[in-house]
Amino acid sequence: DDYEVRLHEALVARDRYLETSAPQMYKALQESNVDRAEQIMRRQVDLRRAVRDVNDEYRKSMVAAMNEVDEASAASFDRLALERSYQRATRPTRAARSIDAALGMELPTETLEAVQALAAEYAAVDDGFTRRLINEMRKTEPDQQVEQINRMVAMIDGDFRGAFDRGAGGDDPMREIREQRDTISDQFVDRLRAMLTPEQAEYIGVKVEGPY
Repeated sequence: DDYEVRLHEALVARDRYLETSAPQMYKALQESNVDRAEQIMRRQVDLRRAVRDVNDEYRKSMVAAMNEVDEASAASFDRLALERSYQRATRPTRAARSIDAALGMELPTETLEAVQALAAEYAAVDDGFTRRLINEMRKTEPDQQVEQINRMVAMIDGDFRGAFDRGAGGDDPMREIREQRDTISDQFVDRLRAMLTPEQAEYIGVKVEGPY
């Protein structure tokens, strides 16, 4: 009940401001009023973040309550909730898709058990990367959304170089984490292939990567 009330309040506040601020944002952009446009966007971001924070707060509360009864179900619920909320951070990697494809094959018992163990190991490793990506998204997305407005104003003013420079960014912590994640993913794919026959490995490659 508390969750429903809190979420409703956050959604109403967000949607009301998004609706009423849209013409103000349009006017600020037309007038190249960067300060006003940024002020509106920051308020929009704050209200969006409030919705996100309510969901995150009660997700953690639900997981804690479920943990007292069934830890496996709690972990499954937590993962599903994060996948729905942070899709950019939770997209399946090449290793996850390859392992799922292997588990869908008819394998000898010994091979199946080895793949299942590899799946459990990889799930634990990838969960760490996923949560790091989510933490970075929570920290950096608000400022990135504000920066989009500044790039838009620059383009309206005809400053395409300035818009490009703003978009170039600089150090991207999420890119660094993704690259590390991809490296680990490739290592697990190699380990998976070593467990399979050449025919099985080729089948998985086609299923995951598409026809060569």
